[in-house]
Amino acid sequence: MTDRMIMQKYAPAAVVINEQMQILQFRGHTGRFLEPAPGEASFNILNMARDGLQQTLRSLILKSMKDHISVRNEKTHYKYDSKIEYVDIEINPIQHPTQREYCYLVVFSESTPFLTDIEKAQNTKQTKGEKKAAEDKNYLALTQELAATKEYLQSVIEQQEISNEELRSANEEIQSSNEELQSINEELETAKEELQSTNEELATVNEELETRNVQLARLNDDHTNFVNSLNIAFITLDNNLQIRNFTPKTKDLLNIINSDIGRPITDIKLKFKFPDLEQLILESIEQASNKTLEFLDDNNHWYSIRIRPYRTLDNRIDGVVVAFIDVNEIKADLDKSNFALDYAEDIISAIHQPMLVLDKNLRVLTASKSYYQTFKVTEQETIGNLLYRLGNGEWAIPQLREKLMNIIDEEESLDNFYVEHEFENVGLQHINVFGRKIKQKSGSESLVLMQLDIKDSHNA
Repeated sequence: MTDRMIMQKYAPAAVVINEQMQILQFRGHTGRFLEPAPGEASFNILNMARDGLQQTLRSLILKSMKDHISVRNEKTHYKYDSKIEYVDIEINPIQHPTQREYCYLVVFSESTPFLTDIEKAQNTKQTKGEKKAAEDKNYLALTQELAATKEYLQSVIEQQEISNEELRSANEEIQSSNEELQSINEELETAKEELQSTNEELATVNEELETRNVQLARLNDDHTNFVNSLNIAFITLDNNLQIRNFTPKTKDLLNIINSDIGRPITDIKLKFKFPDLEQLILESIEQASNKTLEFLDDNNHWYSIRIRPYRTLDNRIDGVVVAFIDVNEIKADLDKSNFALDYAEDIISAIHQPMLVLDKNLRVLTASKSYYQTFKVTEQETIGNLLYRLGNGEWAIPQLREKLMNIIDEEESLDNFYVEHEFENVGLQHINVFGRKIKQKSGSESLVLMQLDIKDSHNA
């Protein structure tokens, strides 16, 4: 409390400013010397100084900042409350203990005017020496004030030169900036032209994309109609066996619905249980191979299951395609064909005369048991071999070959074509050859039935 009372009653008014002349702290009553300036709020000491103090404050502060020394000016007159007052101003630099930046303590001490000693000399009886001392004192004060004013003017001139130099530097920077702006403007013009060219290219690409979109939409429609028209159950799975897509036929066959897309096929209870289906799918993905199996459902209906790797355009395996093909009719036709073939072979085998069935190239398809027994040959030597290469070439008879080809091409018949030949295994034989074309319902290939009538060599 004592310190506070001493500060209030005896300490002079003061402020602490930084190097930007901004007031950081107020000490004591500074209202006689500082007041807020009109306009935007500011703590700049020069803006807040009363009339008459700005020049002296600027000069003292700049000098203290330049040399980092304490400076003082006495009996500075200023205007306060419409009267001329005098103040002693002292500037003391303060260095921050942890920073390089300086602060400055500006102290204001009230003072008496210069003319007070002269007025006292005029109002009192003083000796000539005392008057002369008073005049000298006033002259010295005026001289000091004039020197301070000159110093202030010099600092103003230096500041003006610095400002001019800064302005020249700023002007050069502005000129450089103008050149850069001009260069940037040229670059922008070039970029604008490039953008226009790019826009034209984009417009062309956009037109191509629109055309491609139309084509893609048409292809998608074609694909959808193609898939919907297929009477085959196709299902596409990814590498995790999750359902990606399927054809409408799959719904009826496997009991799969649209909401099953994205679910693993192993989690769905299918209408039928296909043996080893999951294992075959995984092998197809890992080995990039095709898998095929046939399946008979509970209704004795045959299906062919074909598993193929799903290949992308860059030949990458991205799942599988599983096709469930109804082969029930094909199976039935095959059974009928096999039955007919077995039936025909049984008939041929039951005939006592040697007999051959040839294709259109005169290759042996079937031979009767009597043929094997008569000529003492095996099935391996006969089936699949050309007629004129059987044995030691005993059937390589040009006239017989021509007759047999006429049966195929001209649908002629061959009756009593006589052959006399020394066969390797059975000796001399006299044979009448009969040939007929076998007509098939499918008409896919011409077959020749060649019957051999073996004559007794004594009666021949």
